[in-house]
Amino acid sequence: MKKRFCLLVLGLSALALAACGGGNQGGGDNEPDTPQTEHTHTYSSEWSSNETHHWHAATCEHTEEKSDYAEHSFVKDADETREVCSVCEYVHVLVSELAAPQNLAFANGVLTFDAVEHAKRYDVTVSKGEEAVLNKTVTETTLDLLPLEFGQYTVSVVAKAGSLSSSAATLEITQKYFVDGKRILEAEDYVINAEHISVDEDAHGGKYALGFNDCGQGLYFQYYSYKAGERAIDVHYSTAAVGSYMNMYIGRDEEHPIMVLFDENTGWFGDSKTSAVKTVTANLQQGWNDIYLFKEGTAQDYPEYGGWAQIDYIEIAGSDEVLDSSNYTVTAPARYQFEAEQAKWHWKDANARPNMSDAFPSHGYLGFQDNAGDGVTYNINMPYAGTYLLKFASAADQNGRYYDVTVNDVKDNIFVKTGPSWDHVEEDDGFLVHLNQGANTIDFSRGANGNWACIDYLAVEFVSESDPVLSEKVANLKFAEGVLSFDAVEGYKEYKVVLSQNNEVLLSKVIRETSLEVPVTIHGDVLAQVFVKKGFFVAPEAASLSINPDMVIDKDVKLEAELATIGEKHYSVDSRASGGAYALGFDQCGEGLYFRYYAFEAGEREVEICYSTGVANSKMELRANNEAPVVVTFTENTGWFGDSGVSATVKATATLSKGWNNIYLIKNGTDADNYGGWVQIDYMVVKGTLKEFDSSTLSDLVCNSYKLEAESGNWRISYSRVPQMNGDFSIAFLGDQDTEGDGVTYKFYVDQAGTYKVQFFCGGESSRKVSITVNNDKITDEGQNYYTLTTGAGWNAVAGDPGFNVSLNQGWNTIDLSRLSNELGGGWLCIDYCLVTLVA
Repeated sequence: MKKRFCLLVLGLSALALAACGGGNQGGGDNEPDTPQTEHTHTYSSEWSSNETHHWHAATCEHTEEKSDYAEHSFVKDADETREVCSVCEYVHVLVSELAAPQNLAFANGVLTFDAVEHAKRYDVTVSKGEEAVLNKTVTETTLDLLPLEFGQYTVSVVAKAGSLSSSAATLEITQKYFVDGKRILEAEDYVINAEHISVDEDAHGGKYALGFNDCGQGLYFQYYSYKAGERAIDVHYSTAAVGSYMNMYIGRDEEHPIMVLFDENTGWFGDSKTSAVKTVTANLQQGWNDIYLFKEGTAQDYPEYGGWAQIDYIEIAGSDEVLDSSNYTVTAPARYQFEAEQAKWHWKDANARPNMSDAFPSHGYLGFQDNAGDGVTYNINMPYAGTYLLKFASAADQNGRYYDVTVNDVKDNIFVKTGPSWDHVEEDDGFLVHLNQGANTIDFSRGANGNWACIDYLAVEFVSESDPVLSEKVANLKFAEGVLSFDAVEGYKEYKVVLSQNNEVLLSKVIRETSLEVPVTIHGDVLAQVFVKKGFFVAPEAASLSINPDMVIDKDVKLEAELATIGEKHYSVDSRASGGAYALGFDQCGEGLYFRYYAFEAGEREVEICYSTGVANSKMELRANNEAPVVVTFTENTGWFGDSGVSATVKATATLSKGWNNIYLIKNGTDADNYGGWVQIDYMVVKGTLKEFDSSTLSDLVCNSYKLEAESGNWRISYSRVPQMNGDFSIAFLGDQDTEGDGVTYKFYVDQAGTYKVQFFCGGESSRKVSITVNNDKITDEGQNYYTLTTGAGWNAVAGDPGFNVSLNQGWNTIDLSRLSNELGGGWLCIDYCLVTLVA
């Protein structure tokens, strides 16, 4: 038994050696056995696989050996287009291609198509022409296209599964259904004053509106409502003045303001980046609605005048109905109404503000354009480029006003019809302009040849995408007795007249008449051209005529009293008056009017004065230059002009010098004659001689010197002191400035812009330190906060200050002289007059 066990062991060892190629290595039977090492298979760390199994292949010489041999454990991917072994990551492709979607259909605003086998999603592209307006990936086989605008589109649908894409299936559709849902109107798109826009990436749309500091400022939205009815309007705002409010108006309904109360303190958006929402409701009409949102309030509000708020956008709820667009024709608004008080107003008077109290205008108005250049700028956006009709709505009088109108940097002088009275606004017939698509800037400013108006709004109406072509020319152009005339052209009410000499334009003027008196400043051989004109569109060809206006006729000249007022308080607007205003309020001796008149020759002239008075036999003195005064008695009691609208005339004689004359009409008198009484002056006419003069022999035809009497200005002296008539002075003087700030303000009209020397003539004690401003600009000694004024060497000894040079505007200008305190070197002055002389 023991022997058989040993043989069995030896047999197994021999088999093992034979399997690995072992045994003796060249040794004979007589040599001893060599010890043998057992072989260990090695395998790759990477998986090998076929369609059904995976394994680790041997890397030793026994290449048929396999380790971990097993069937795949498949898991399908998310798109189910392939399956992947969770052990070895072997990929088995289940789907290799996708069929294109079939049976695309579009009905009632909804796109449908058949599902594609194995597809997991669909890429839908909607294009209008070459532009893709919608790209969307969906998992269903239906897509609501109601958000699309009306029109023709191409729809493309591609089936997708994993990285697989089918070919595109396309369909031409006509979109006419839509959901009347919420719409957002960005505040920055509806600002009429571009200065009220702030850029901020955190704001909705990247901008918001701010800076509504004065009543009347705000926003003008235009919204198309498909259905009439009540709508919720969300106003998204920021404020650090909780309790502030703005009023919302729908169209012309001024009887039902909707208060938008900003009752959440968010902080200013630029700091806090936080906004809040206030929801109000409004009744909208079907079609276009004008929605105004603007600051409006009183001093009794808290915060006062409605406080302050910033507006990011408004969101208007729709009816949420699915509507058929074939029942709606939605084009751009045919008309826009931009309120003047919401735009940017520019006044030389920094304190000018809109008038929000009078009931007659639309919401409010801007008035009191005292100076040429005062006016309003509109920053507006238009949907189309083309011709538009601008209608300026204002109140003044039936004669209308001349305004300088600038449209996108192109300027013209336009006659604008106004309402027949100050309390009645009317739109002008309008004038044509070209507006760009997108941003446009339109400015209305009082012209140098204009006057006051109450500016209510600007209406803009679309006319055509193409601009008009003007080919007509005036006929019978002629020149006689200093007047250029021609025949009217049917269909035209405006003409542009250009006078030039040696290719230099001497005069360019727009007129509505068919004649123009050539200014006496123009003489020699002159080319006169007349163009027909419609708004800003001027015919390329003109009727032309060579003229020589050397001979001029000395005709009657009307001098308006409102242009002769040196004190602003002596001015009253009335459409019944000549020029739309008259002069009044001459309560103290020394107050009056300052006319300037150019005489072609020296001699006596008849002067006719148009007046009103409620005190018959009142008197004023007519003073021409340094001639002795002539007493004018106003014998007829007409009643005060503002009440009666009645005036009368009186004649007097003045002795004039050749050239420019200073003519004063001054209140003077004594206690015995009630100090001359009281009178209101409309105008003065200086009668011409009707003689002919050669204009080439006339010089200084533009006034270059103005003598402004202090007693005729706006004076302010403590203790109700008044001007003192005194023969040592030119007519009278102002004295007794006891208090700091006492002095005089001159408001006067200059015929041409330029550099002028300003000199004050005063009596005093050698010099005084004073405060002087010219058009609100302070005049000072270098490095100081005062001006040292040279005076006479005694109270009754008048001397002229050396003066200073300033730039003055054509039209109205203001100069103010005020006393400083004793500590600053101030003191009394005897202020006689101010001399303003053209330098360049």
